[in-house]
Amino acid sequence: MLEFSKSIGAGKKPFSAYQDYLKTVKDKLSPTLYEFTLNPDKHGGDESMHDAWIEEISIVEKRDKENDGQIDIRLKFIGPQHDRFFEFYCSNVESYQLGLKERRFASGHGDILCFEVSIENEWTVIAFWLATQDILFVKATNIEVKESLISI
Repeated sequence: MLEFSKSIGAGKKPFSAYQDYLKTVKDKLSPTLYEFTLNPDKHGGDESMHDAWIEEISIVEKRDKENDGQIDIRLKFIGPQHDRFFEFYCSNVESYQLGLKERRFASGHGDILCFEVSIENEWTVIAFWLATQDILFVKATNIEVKESLISI
């Protein structure tokens, strides 16, 4: 799907339309991802993903009898005020994309502009639009999110 972020940013659809969509797929999202994504504070302001930076991306390809070839991805971001981490755990990944066309910022990939969650044929999809005009995209069986404050 991934249609709301572009529309909301362009003023074509209100954020409430995205929240309404999320409510229709609530039973297909993990509780942590649903609550996080439904919260408007996570899309703008000091506690949001907007202006967060990529801290770490880990890809694990499991090699055992139960999970031969299963791919899991962990995405870790530092919040815009550098006072919290956002960690997304993507299990049983079907596909992913991370592009960096050209490094234009000293801070690596640059800021996260926005993110969106959707359901595509029983897969959970999350996409992050980056200031470099690139996209970080993961399609997985399940995506969990954890937010933790950084103690100073």
